[in-house]
Amino acid sequence: MHGSPGLNSIKVPNAKVTLPGRQDRNPSEKSFYDPRPQANMNAIQGDGQVDPEFRVQPEPGQLIIWPAFLHHMVHPNLAEDVRISISFNVVLRQSESHLPPQ
Repeated sequence: MHGSPGLNSIKVPNAKVTLPGRQDRNPSEKSFYDPRPQANMNAIQGDGQVDPEFRVQPEPGQLIIWPAFLHHMVHPNLAEDVRISISFNVVLRQSESHLPPQ
């Protein structure tokens, strides 16, 4: 009988495959984009103050949480190893007990 894999068995491949073409690929990274309209109009790539894209290289066991409205993407896995990701949505509902008396 096989048990379910734990968080320690989840890994991010780091052996990148060299492919012809674009050099700005970021295998296995996640990109998050500035949600403000027209934020790209003032963008300066690489400047942390005005770069509309924030990239994260996930690590095994890491949990990244962001609001649903935030535009994001996962870059393709260009490694020979399998990338295993677990994703889910969380819906929070306010309890009536937290509301002030009416």
